[in-house]
Amino acid sequence: MKKDPESMFSLEGHACWIGPEAYNMKLSERRANSVYDYMVKSGIDKQRFQKKWFGETMPAADNRTKEGRKLNRRTVVIQIFEK
Repeated sequence: MKKDPESMFSLEGHACWIGPEAYNMKLSERRANSVYDYMVKSGIDKQRFQKKWFGETMPAADNRTKEGRKLNRRTVVIQIFEK
C-alpha cells in the first residue's frame, strides 16, 4: 500500500453463523474497523479506504464445520482501483 499510494481499497468484514445475526453484523463491522485503524496507524491515508461489513451473509467456507467457521471470521482487503 505504501509503494502504490494511488491505490484504493475496500475493507470487508465477515463473521461465521455462531451467535445472533445482529451481533454478527456488528462483529463484522468491528473487524473491518479494526483493520482500518491498523492501516491508518501504520501511515496509510484514511481516504484510501472504504469499509463494508456483511455479518454472516457471505461465507467463504462451510459454517457447519469448525474449520469452515474459522475461515468465515475474517476481514478481506480488496484493491478496488488505482487513480
